[in-house]
Amino acid sequence: MQNVIGDITNAIFGAGLPFIPKKLDFQVSHIFAHQSLVILILSALAFFYCRQDQKTVSETKRWILFTFVVALMMSWVSVPIWQASTTLQKVQAPWRLCSLYAFGSSALCGVVVSKILRLRLHLKIFLSLIIAAILLVNASYSYKLSRKFPTFRNPGKANLEHLEPSRLALQEPFTDKLIDVGEYRPLVKQGIPSAEPILGQAKLTLVEGEAKIQLHQWKSYQRNFEVVAEKPSIIKIRTYYYPAWHLYVNNEPYPINTSDDGTIEINLEKGNHQVALIYEWTSAFKLGVILSILSCLFLIFYWLKISVKVHS
Repeated sequence: MQNVIGDITNAIFGAGLPFIPKKLDFQVSHIFAHQSLVILILSALAFFYCRQDQKTVSETKRWILFTFVVALMMSWVSVPIWQASTTLQKVQAPWRLCSLYAFGSSALCGVVVSKILRLRLHLKIFLSLIIAAILLVNASYSYKLSRKFPTFRNPGKANLEHLEPSRLALQEPFTDKLIDVGEYRPLVKQGIPSAEPILGQAKLTLVEGEAKIQLHQWKSYQRNFEVVAEKPSIIKIRTYYYPAWHLYVNNEPYPINTSDDGTIEINLEKGNHQVALIYEWTSAFKLGVILSILSCLFLIFYWLKISVKVHS
């Protein structure tokens, strides 16, 4: 993260005072401030009109606590926590937690709306208008924001420096005319970022030795090629190293080496070799899939339980 945005304080809310933007983009600050206002309004509605419903009050308090913790993790008070955890820093920037912040406000809105539906007609109309106004302001801002961004067919005042590579990536996903952005390039020796790649590099390069290389397949998740080595040789693959990449030589697992520029190298002995570089699931990804499935099952079970309770 430091190689992309610098110190953690460059991407966090607060410069000595809670929730005061420091160097963040104005749009991010605006979204955070707007969501904070929405949470305050919804909380006030819940406590004022639902104060006699202890269940609603308790649920409101839980969601307020959730949003408060998320807000703290985006504020200056959480800087020591971010600095102490390399795992957290892989999130890249604290403001990315804005999505969780918006989720909390949406849940709070659901709590308030469910209670509004059980109130008297005049209160129901009044509070529904407030909720509708919040939703309209959200929709209006989202629409204006979307109109500011360029599209391929209507670039407008777009930064063509970024628009053209994006168009090229879509039209020619395997082109050799693109350079990965800095945060996607691996670190090499002593934590130094790998050098920016040279445009037009060959997919496969003979670094050392004597060998003939024939490329059979070059797809997003699998690259297959054949090497006929007259003597021990080193082949460089134009693919940055990542733990998900696994190398197979003659259908057997084979060790991967990382070159000085962060790409994958393979040391081959003399002979004929069928090489496959395959992108597979990492342990972390598998764990994420399992947790996602369990979460879905829990939500389905919880919904069924609530439905049975309501109808009984």
